[in-house]
Amino acid sequence: MKKFARQLIIFTMVASILWCIVLAIVSFHLGSIAGGIVFIILAVLTALFFWFARHRIPFATAVLKCVSHVLQEYPAPTFYAYSSLLVIAFWFVAWIWAFTWVQAYDRAPAAGLMIFLIFSFYWTGQVIKNVVHVTASGLFATWYFMGSAAMPSNPTSKAFRRAMTTSFGSICLGSLLVAILKTLRAIVDGARRQGDNICLCLLSCFIGLLDRLLQYFNLYAFAQVAIYGKRYCKAAKDTWELFKSSGMAAIINDNLISGVLTMGAILGGASAAFVGALVASVLIDDYWFGIGLVCFIIGISLVMLTMEVVESGVCTIFVCFAMDPHALERSNAELYQKFHDTYKGIKV
Repeated sequence: MKKFARQLIIFTMVASILWCIVLAIVSFHLGSIAGGIVFIILAVLTALFFWFARHRIPFATAVLKCVSHVLQEYPAPTFYAYSSLLVIAFWFVAWIWAFTWVQAYDRAPAAGLMIFLIFSFYWTGQVIKNVVHVTASGLFATWYFMGSAAMPSNPTSKAFRRAMTTSFGSICLGSLLVAILKTLRAIVDGARRQGDNICLCLLSCFIGLLDRLLQYFNLYAFAQVAIYGKRYCKAAKDTWELFKSSGMAAIINDNLISGVLTMGAILGGASAAFVGALVASVLIDDYWFGIGLVCFIIGISLVMLTMEVVESGVCTIFVCFAMDPHALERSNAELYQKFHDTYKGIKV
């Protein structure tokens, strides 16, 4: 990503268009006219987005190169991300035990306890994920305002300490809102399984949309928590103001880079699957496909964790540049000039 950021961004956009065209051809071949038309429309919309956003590619390229460089210099956020996977695994084992134990209760108490367990599952998972995000954002914010020459010792551990102490309440509050939406959607989806109901289907889609929007909003709100140590409500208010003035720029920037991150995760999973299947074909030939599938899931999960750290860096640098562009000029004049030339600054 550091060496070929621009090429990767262009490649993923073109690949997205070609993939939609392939799916449209397959749909028409299978006799699904409606599906083919939908994929053709998606291909056209993706091509239009690529055309109108092409002048933003230099800025997205500069951000992606910058994030890759910082992660090479300070790789600790990646290890924190992998450590979070272990914490989630232990939590999941405990949760499964509790979920199984609840089944022994009568129907009404068991239903209430199951709803509580589902809620706790989502809330805990969101808190762990956002602690990693705030930790990574703290590192990138420190680099942004101080520059490589003035970086303190162990900046990531200090960011993690803040995430687990002064910012932990804000992380829990923002994660709570997402957990409530996810729990409500799980309840609605459970009710839908009892019988087809168009109202429940629409409600599930609406809650799912709110969930995705809130998670996207929280990405930037928690970046403000990490950068300035704000409380969640203050960070949310300032993030809303940022979106009102530069929201479209943030969305376009994220869309240009997210394709690269997704492609990286898929390639990582495919590489793990190939190696796993190859080894299995030599040692236990009968299970090569299953082992390859498991390796794909493990590979894509691990790479996605790394990509989430990259996404945190992209979001943080965007927020920092939007809030205080001249700080980058003091800490890294060359990168500031590149940002300024390609984006002309962000007005907030």
